[in-house]
Amino acid sequence: MTENQELCAKSLLARYLKKVYALVIYLVWGNPDQAYEVVVFSFVEAFRLIPFEEDEETFYSTLLSTAIQKCQSLKSIPCLDESDFIDLPPAKKMPLLITKRALQALAFEEKVVLLLRDQLHLTYKGIGIVMHLSENEVRLKIARMRNNLREAIKEIIEHAR
Repeated sequence: MTENQELCAKSLLARYLKKVYALVIYLVWGNPDQAYEVVVFSFVEAFRLIPFEEDEETFYSTLLSTAIQKCQSLKSIPCLDESDFIDLPPAKKMPLLITKRALQALAFEEKVVLLLRDQLHLTYKGIGIVMHLSENEVRLKIARMRNNLREAIKEIIEHAR
């Protein structure tokens, strides 16, 4: 690896590591060890598949696609601990826990599409590239998934009463 390639790799790691980890941690049910393994595997695979001379957008979409495929192939056990919200007051903690539980209740692809848009702030075009969908399909799916998420939240609240 040349010095220029090493600098490029460090730059890509610095820019995307936290974003990819944030996506993956939800997709592997909150298991930090599995999330770490998926993220490392995804970066290695993306670096292997995409030459350093390629554009950054291609690298990022390959990285996300690889991470999503790896997560989907895992057999994860739900881990809905409250450690993420331990320092929050109960009034702020409860809505976050309900949303997290509702998100975990969604189908894998529903979760992925919502997280790519709302957590990673990808454009509809970017999501389409990662998920191999047209922009219109992405828009429709996101609208449908948000509705499904609302329904899951309503269900959780109803069961809590």
